[in-house]
Amino acid sequence: MDLNRLTQKSQEAIQNAQPKAINYGNTEIDADHLLASLLEQENGLVPRLLESTDQASTDRLVNLQKQIADLKGKMTSMRSQWENEKKAIHHVGSLRKELEQTHQQIEKAEREYDLNKAAELNSGVSLRWKRK
Repeated sequence: MDLNRLTQKSQEAIQNAQPKAINYGNTEIDADHLLASLLEQENGLVPRLLESTDQASTDRLVNLQKQIADLKGKMTSMRSQWENEKKAIHHVGSLRKELEQTHQQIEKAEREYDLNKAAELNSGVSLRWKRK
């Protein structure tokens, strides 16, 4: 798409929609990002049209702004949930790695007939896993 063929306000709307998409964790601009950008544009055509028309249009503008706020709230809670799940997955991965390393140490101790060390490692693993 050739941005030079668009009006100045259209170019501004697209440029303002890009950071919105990035902030919401999207890789491309969506109609919702562009709509939010057009609604928030200073001296833009869309806000002027919505403000200068009847009460129904004003109500639609208020409704759209509420929907945008609701979507931002949902996005925030979903991002928080995603972060928590990501941390939990990372924690499980690190526990799995720790367990694998301990099993390798136990196998090494058994190969070297260091059975005391193998028993200590085995009992340490079972105690740690019971706590976790």
